[in-house]
Amino acid sequence: MKNFRSFNTLISHIKDSNARYMEFPVVSFDVFDTLIFRRCSAESIQYGVANKLGRALGFDSSDTKRVLDERHKAYCDVAKINQNNGLDFEAHLEDINYAWVKRLTPDTPDKWSSLSKLACFLKRKYEQWSCYPNPKITDLLQYLCENNHQLIYISDMYLGQDIINDILNRAGLLCYFHNGYVSGDHSLLKNTGRLYDYVLEDLGLTPEKLLHIGDNPYADGVKAAEKGITSLVIGEQIPKIRRAQFNTFFSYAYPSWSGCEAADFVSSETHCHKLPGLQFLGRDILGPVFSAYIHGLVEFCQHTKPDAVYFISREGLLLKDLYNTLMHRLHVDLPEGNYLCSSRLAASISSMRGYGLREISSKVVSNGKVSLRRLLKVLNFSEEELLHLARSHGVQDVDKEVSVTETPSFSLLVNHPVIQERAAALGAISRREFIQYLQTTGFFETERVLLVDVGWAGQISEGIQIALEDIDSPEIFTYYLGANSKAIDRIGAGIPIYADFFNSGRFEWLGSSSQHFVFLIEIASRAAHGTITGYKNGQPVMLDEDHSERIPEIEDDTRLAQLQQGIRDFMKLYAQYAAIKGSDAKSLMSYSRCVIARLIFMPRTNELNLLSSFTNVANFGSSDKAYFSTTPPLFPPSAFLTSVSKSLWRQGAVAMALGRIASLAYTVLSAPRVCRNLPNQNNLDLPAARKQSNTSTPLPPFEHKFEKAVLDKQFRLFTLGCAQSQKVSPKPPLYIYELLLLKICFGLSNIYLRSKGMNTFTADFISFKLLLGRKIYAALPENLPFRNFAVRCTKKFMSYCK
Repeated sequence: MKNFRSFNTLISHIKDSNARYMEFPVVSFDVFDTLIFRRCSAESIQYGVANKLGRALGFDSSDTKRVLDERHKAYCDVAKINQNNGLDFEAHLEDINYAWVKRLTPDTPDKWSSLSKLACFLKRKYEQWSCYPNPKITDLLQYLCENNHQLIYISDMYLGQDIINDILNRAGLLCYFHNGYVSGDHSLLKNTGRLYDYVLEDLGLTPEKLLHIGDNPYADGVKAAEKGITSLVIGEQIPKIRRAQFNTFFSYAYPSWSGCEAADFVSSETHCHKLPGLQFLGRDILGPVFSAYIHGLVEFCQHTKPDAVYFISREGLLLKDLYNTLMHRLHVDLPEGNYLCSSRLAASISSMRGYGLREISSKVVSNGKVSLRRLLKVLNFSEEELLHLARSHGVQDVDKEVSVTETPSFSLLVNHPVIQERAAALGAISRREFIQYLQTTGFFETERVLLVDVGWAGQISEGIQIALEDIDSPEIFTYYLGANSKAIDRIGAGIPIYADFFNSGRFEWLGSSSQHFVFLIEIASRAAHGTITGYKNGQPVMLDEDHSERIPEIEDDTRLAQLQQGIRDFMKLYAQYAAIKGSDAKSLMSYSRCVIARLIFMPRTNELNLLSSFTNVANFGSSDKAYFSTTPPLFPPSAFLTSVSKSLWRQGAVAMALGRIASLAYTVLSAPRVCRNLPNQNNLDLPAARKQSNTSTPLPPFEHKFEKAVLDKQFRLFTLGCAQSQKVSPKPPLYIYELLLLKICFGLSNIYLRSKGMNTFTADFISFKLLLGRKIYAALPENLPFRNFAVRCTKKFMSYCK
């Protein structure tokens, strides 16, 4: 028996000692934690099976522990029977599940067979989702096969050979093996040594002809050696196994810890892989944010039961795919997501009945520099018409910056009948085309509609509802990732907007980080096509690819494709995790708020390099572009402050000039400004739960012809970007010390607010004690007697945390 600390040292040892190992015609491998790794602990998988089986029996989720206890008793019952028959204390999955459902439903024998099959199906599916191949083992398997070794696997596992073969086949490893032996099939264990006896007899081998490789020091090491079998034991997975066990234990006690478990579930397979930095950033930081948001959307839809879910603006194409992915994986009865082509510009024109304060304020918000030309560009005046109108009201330079509240000539100009009539006419034409477009999507065949966007002020939602106020239309709700103070004002005015990740009406400090850098969320989810400028013949009209407002965006499309692929990667695996654990949106919310706050408030150098050069284009009559962040001049201080205040990512600008700690200090100093601008803290209650009417059914999915072409284009851009990008190793999105610094920053912000007599903030942190406890527990040494002492101390710490 020989021990190795890692798979790399094992592989090197075998290759370097080739002559020594050539005497073994047969090499056997353990399966789990040797050939196959899990994304989560085996206990989490079995908990998910128990939860779903309990739901099928009409039990509540609070009964899952009792259902799980009955499963353990059923295993013991069947294993005891096998032991009494001269075999080992082991059982097969099918026998266990049949005994399990008999215990749960003793009075309904007619259901035992179907329920047992359901439990087997769930177990197989969840194991398939959670398992992935050891990325280092394929090279060793190929080497052994090339040197004429016959490979088999030997596993202490009740699943049986059929399921193990399926798992290995999906992992691309089954082709290397001649045969396999699983304890559940024979009720014989490696742990007793009897399974080794069976394998040797079945193959007609003597012990000295078999080399065994595994991870368990006792079953794969000691018991194999007792049988005279040469064994090689690798301890690399022990910290990862402990980490997964810690996650499982505390995700039950603290649902918010499930976010950390979900992040491990997603990232576990790529810990040895290198990918483009933007793909990692999209997966590990933006992925949790969008997944928590979309999971909240699914739960909102389950409550409100809309007939149609429309994803508006260019961010909607990505959000629709994320929603459909999660909805299908969770098997919830909701309508498919549809992409509704819209924009602030298109919604603003469709809702125009004149040219007044609402139209003007939309232009002011969307453009940094406001000139008469830009304010009136949407009305499509010719150069001659524009100059004539301006000069007739005393405005000589149409490109000069104007103040809409302090320029009397401008106030007189916008009330001119020509402008008002042009606005009303354009609005009427646009509304007619917009309504025709909505008819092609089935919009008016519904009773209740949900509009979905990332946020922030509610302009598009308001524009759509105003455009439709004169005709019979469905009840409309809006669901956002984040709602700022303007959205809260619109809620007060009767526009039903709901937001869970961040809501200015119930301020939460970590989630508010998204408002310090709104363009990160908005642009990262942007589809690779021009903004919607209007509608014609019932179809949306997009900005041409060679338009001055679109060209600056195209430069970023390749990098955005990498970010979005990372977000999709996270959702694909998170959906599986949520289906296994039955977790809710709040379980991921705390973790996702922490990681996005860490990125925005204290970015790392590589993140600044990746994100700072992205650009934002207003797309509202302006082709001006602004980089996310640039390094501000340090002297004079007034120039530094001016440059930071104009940055789209102020903490990023400070960090580029002075470092991460300075960006945290800036966040503390900006707390009074943030607090002063908050609206009244209240909450828009959820709309009344709706029972689906008999006459209304979910709208069938509708897809534009261009959607597939855009997605294909984004995939090509992603592939191109991957080929051109430098590959990096992943780093944890949140280190322990970074969480501590965030908590210190939060505490100092509240101290500063109290000193000014202002209200303090709240924050939804994950547990620092648990994050530290997991690190300690996973790193416990194996050597005795220190390990026993350390385990006892860690268990006391865990009990204290619980």
